[in-house]
Amino acid sequence: MAVRNQIRELKEVKIPYVLNNFEDPGSENIEKVGEFSINNPYKVNVVHVNSDQLHVFAEDKKNYFLDRYNIGYWVWELPSFPKEWYDRFELFNEIWVPSKFAMDAISRVSPIPVL
Repeated sequence: MAVRNQIRELKEVKIPYVLNNFEDPGSENIEKVGEFSINNPYKVNVVHVNSDQLHVFAEDKKNYFLDRYNIGYWVWELPSFPKEWYDRFELFNEIWVPSKFAMDAISRVSPIPVL
């Protein structure tokens, strides 16, 4: 849902974008949210991949984060954020979250802004 909402918002304010696909091995990946591109032409990435799958995404797309302003969009539902995932913050300049609950849990340990 978050990806669809962001696409709608980007279209509304006429900000160009592309969708780069990542097939999460732990999901069914049955619903397509738009046309995908293999290109990554813009200087800002908004990455809708949760922290538990980021190691797979980052390994698959080693250069994806280079020379870009990187925003992670993370959905989180537990009161604490696992220490073994702290290294995921290194990939991003900031983290966006959908709720105050997620903001509180992640911002407690985040070295970067959580919005």
